[in-house]
This record gives sequence, structure tokens and C-alpha cells, in this order.
Amino acid sequence: MKIKVLIGLCITMIFMSSNVWSLSAPPYQLQRQLLNSVGASSLVDVGEVVEQSPANYVIDITTSKDDVANSLAVVLLRRWVFGNETLVIRVFRPNGTQVTSPKLNPWGISSADAIEKHFQIALKKNPFFVTTYNEQLPYSDTNICWVEVAKEVIQFFNDDISDYYGNTNLLARDVFVELFKNTFFSGTVQVRWTVSLDSSQGY
Repeated sequence: MKIKVLIGLCITMIFMSSNVWSLSAPPYQLQRQLLNSVGASSLVDVGEVVEQSPANYVIDITTSKDDVANSLAVVLLRRWVFGNETLVIRVFRPNGTQVTSPKLNPWGISSADAIEKHFQIALKKNPFFVTTYNEQLPYSDTNICWVEVAKEVIQFFNDDISDYYGNTNLLARDVFVELFKNTFFSGTVQVRWTVSLDSSQGY
């Protein structure tokens, strides 16, 4: 019986994502991904994981620009469920107020152009961000918003037992894919991520 309990605890502790074998709980792994990707922007500050109650966590993101706060709140995945644990990401404006109802299209432009603009603003000053592209699929009402990121690896300590140094090493694209929404306006605008051909690109 004790052996079964021990095995169960070990399985619970090890959260597997791609080739990541980390002993850290999923909310803490996600915070490190946010910190080293979204938080790489000089306009964004990613806070620590705070346990508000058992199995309920929050991460606060504070920005130094109102438009960055609104756009991040639009495009970022802000609610995560890991088994019986829930993590909520809260985005705050420079004045300390939380963005609870972000404006999806404050410019009155096309839906595709609005989402493209949100990604441009949300990733402003981010060293991994390169550019965006819009294209409409042939014979379809669906638009694709391409977000291009630099050909870089994001590395952070993560209690990763698959790495000698305990680090997790992920392609920047793969981190951003996991953290951001991929569909908007009832699926008529879809987001796809691509990698720059030039490793020197990025702001």
C-alpha cells in the first residue's frame, strides 16, 4: 500500500510537457514560462505564484502601458486548469487597476486586423517578437494571423530532471504557442506562430 501511495505521489509531482520532466508543480512551471517569454518585455512585469486558497493560484502581470495591458488581456490565456488545481492570470494597468473586460476591437477595424494589432501591442519591446502577417484562407471567411518570433531558445531553471543543470530549454515559438489563445471571433480569426529564418531578428 505504501509503495502505491509513493508511486502516486511521484506521478503527481512530475508534470510532463513535451520533453520536460519537472518536479515543480504546474503553476510554478507556467510562471517561469511567462516570466522568461512575455516578461522579457521591458513593459511587462510578471509576478510570483500566489496561492489564494488550496488548489487556487494567481499570477499577476503588471504593465507600464495601458494599451499593452488591454492587448495582453485579450490574447493571453488567463485561466488554466491542472487536474484539481486552477490558475488565474490577472493583468493590471500602470495605475494598478485590473483589466477584467478587455476591448476586443477598440479601433473599429476588421477582426483580423484587430487581432494582428493586439499581438503587435502585447509583444511590444519583447526581444523574441519579430513581426505579424495576415492572410485570408482561399474560399473561406477564415483569416490567419501569423506571429513571427526569433529563432531562439528560452532557458530557465525548472527542477527539470531531464537536464543536467535542472533547466528547461524550449524553442521560443513553442512557449508562446502554449501561453496565448489561438482563435478569436468564433473561429473566423486563427493565430499561428512561425519562426524567423534569421536568428538575429527580434526587438
